Amino acid sequence: VSSIIKGKKQYFEGASPDRLMDVLKEREEKLQSIIPSLNEKLKASKEKQEVTVYYGVKGIRSAMDKILEELNPNGEYFDFGVSGLFREIMGPYWDLWQKKKKKYGIKSYVIFTEELKDKNPKLLKDYFGQARFHPKAYSSITDTISYKGTVILVVWTAKPPVAIVIKNNDNAESYKNQFKLMWKLAKK
Repeated sequence: VSSIIKGKKQYFEGASPDRLMDVLKEREEKLQSIIPSLNEKLKASKEKQEVTVYYGVKGIRSAMDKILEELNPNGEYFDFGVSGLFREIMGPYWDLWQKKKKKYGIKSYVIFTEELKDKNPKLLKDYFGQARFHPKAYSSITDTISYKGTVILVVWTAKPPVAIVIKNNDNAESYKNQFKLMWKLAKK
């Protein structure tokens, strides 16, 4: 529809009905151009995400055993926010876990809080894997472990302590990227 004003009146004139097909074709072309990106978003949203929560020392032990099981043999994991609470809360299981990592050839890359150098040098001596350190100002009460499409958040100071296991490849890759950045900035 087009219109003109003559005097104080507005007059309308209809466009050719053939113009409707042109408008429809323009909209179809726009829709065709965005369909590939919509399909990509649909594929990304179809990735399954599974969340499991483990409570207490026995629950955390189950989550940690699962890491060993899934990474055996020769797997690797990345862990940041490590304060030494694993050993303190889990007791002798921590030592057993380190021995199993070594036996299974599991590579670990861990960023500890710097205060452990003075506070708990035995823990660092007994730890199996590569380690770096971040300043005490950035210490955390939550271990964040990333491996094979899985992220585990272990909140040691919760009552009871809790491990939240999130299985999602994109999420795990995101945490691994954060770890890599922190690893570059951490001190040896």
